[in-house]
Amino acid sequence: HFRNHRSSVSEGKRRRRQRRNEREQQLNRDLSQLPEVRPLKPYVIHLINCFTSLVTLITLGDEVNLIHRFTIDTENDFPSNQPALIQIECIDETKDETMILIFEMAHLPRPDAPTYRSLRRLFHRLFRSSNRFYMWDNVKRDLFNFVQNNLFTVEMVESIATFDVQHHFKRWYNNRFPHLERCSAGMDRVEDDPSCDCSHRPYKSIDQKWSLQQAVAYTFHEFLDKQLRKSLWSNGLSEESDWDYHKIIRNGQRTLAFDRRQQQREKLLKYAAFDCLSTTKLAKVVEEEWTRDQLQE
Repeated sequence: HFRNHRSSVSEGKRRRRQRRNEREQQLNRDLSQLPEVRPLKPYVIHLINCFTSLVTLITLGDEVNLIHRFTIDTENDFPSNQPALIQIECIDETKDETMILIFEMAHLPRPDAPTYRSLRRLFHRLFRSSNRFYMWDNVKRDLFNFVQNNLFTVEMVESIATFDVQHHFKRWYNNRFPHLERCSAGMDRVEDDPSCDCSHRPYKSIDQKWSLQQAVAYTFHEFLDKQLRKSLWSNGLSEESDWDYHKIIRNGQRTLAFDRRQQQREKLLKYAAFDCLSTTKLAKVVEEEWTRDQLQE
């Protein structure tokens, strides 16, 4: 009887997970009719792993030392949920393009390598208490899972100043986009309400949190593709991590299979970068208390 009970509970969880996945996929298809989300400015990605040179790490460390605002996100492998990536956008208003650092935590240099020591110094400069980090939801909590790599400490993560854009976004959006006069919730009510029938207010409960994808869609009428969210990120995102890379270097001839895998890696890199870029775009709107007229412009 106990085994049958456990089996039915497990089957129930599987079905709920399947229905949730189907809803997410359908939402992604529906929103894909919108134009792709546009970052605030052009961006350049620095993929950081065991193949990154010492000179590059030192140069990045010097650049980061002059920046005090960042957007941070993480990715875990699917389905193991093992921590795999840390993405950090460096927000510098004086530059024409924004720099995004993507750390491959499953492909780090050896702990005794000079590049590993430079990588530690880079994180120590990033996670200074004087720096400010924008994030969607509590990424701080996720960062604790990466402490095992010995590049930074729990105390360093706890000391950084953070701005949870997801938390502040809901208040800003509800103030800028109130209930309609004909809404059952009443136009004088700011909070979400189960009786609300406004199409521009997709969340009907005070406790519900906006997803990043929905926030981008309803604020900017743009599409943030989440199709690759459940990916095996630790497979490696650089050409050098591909098993055919060194053979191609020797022979001087690329293969169709290698090019296809490289295209997929580039899609994953773009996905990882755009979570940061989208959060930064929303952070600007929320923190500066943009009006609907400003959004329209």
